[in-house]
Amino acid sequence: STVGKAARRIRREGNSGLLAEASPLGILTERDLRNRVLAACRPPTTPVAEVMTAPLFTPPVETPIYEALAAMVERGIHHLPLTEGEKLVGVVTHTHILLNLAQSPLLLLRRMERLELDRYSPQVASLVETLFQQGQRGVKNVHV
Repeated sequence: STVGKAARRIRREGNSGLLAEASPLGILTERDLRNRVLAACRPPTTPVAEVMTAPLFTPPVETPIYEALAAMVERGIHHLPLTEGEKLVGVVTHTHILLNLAQSPLLLLRRMERLELDRYSPQVASLVETLFQQGQRGVKNVHV
């Protein structure tokens, strides 16, 4: 497909990227469109395969959330395609992960630093339980 068609599909679906069924599997993101197409003055007829990011880093869906975020930061990527066995099962973005973490115990810890600890004892117990549960679940439980 062409980058023009891919860009229209990304806009229509309200996504920030699109998986490209090529060999190897790739992804075309808004950043790719900006940096590799628009800034490079390439036409909308440019094949996606010429500007997509490939090959992809595709960890298993069971990857813990914090490991997934660390991998994204280390690689400078904002989209993380997840696999189950050999099958691609979805894509998590840095926004999905950060929204999940914003509802996590980290936010409560920041609040506790500024306020009286004894007022938050029920939430502290919940914090410990949530940290344990998040350590037990993988990225597949991040709501996308």
